[in-house]
Amino acid sequence: MLNDRVKDLGAPLPDGLLRRVRQGEAVVRLHSGPGCCVHIHAYVMTSAPPESMWQVLTDYENLPKIVPGMLESRLLGQQDGEVLLRQAARVADAVDLSAEVTLAVREEPPDRILFRCVSGDLKRMDGMWRLNNSTGNGMLVAYEVVVQPTVWVPCWIVKRRLHEEVPKQLHALVSEAERRASLSSSERDSAHQS
Repeated sequence: MLNDRVKDLGAPLPDGLLRRVRQGEAVVRLHSGPGCCVHIHAYVMTSAPPESMWQVLTDYENLPKIVPGMLESRLLGQQDGEVLLRQAARVADAVDLSAEVTLAVREEPPDRILFRCVSGDLKRMDGMWRLNNSTGNGMLVAYEVVVQPTVWVPCWIVKRRLHEEVPKQLHALVSEAERRASLSSSERDSAHQS
């Protein structure tokens, strides 16, 4: 069921965009459909090993400490092999507006995390995280999601906000994965010296 809802995601990254990502940019492509259904394709590179990036992405309870704008991320339990997760994020600073969703998350180690909204303030939020370690220049982290608000909002506002926030969020996650990898490496080095 979850695979059917994300079947339109997972397209390869065009060469021009891949060059920008390899240069350290978090690249975000947005396009909209009916009802302000926004498709987000975002990419960033990291030098962190896959296991560090995976650890950060699945450290659900600590995501608010890592991701700018995330107010809450709480494990609710498991159901049918999926993790149920309650998340809240700030949507607009100027009017102190936030959105809450409950997500069903299916982890497919070592390189894919699928999620879908099962309830909350969004009509739709279906997507995935993909880790691709075969780029030759580190690991490509892809975040692909379809978001649709339940209430009418001008689509240009949604797209502008996502275009501003998603790169910050990607860089924060990658920075944390690289920090954790560095700590793990330092701990291994001191253990070998003992």
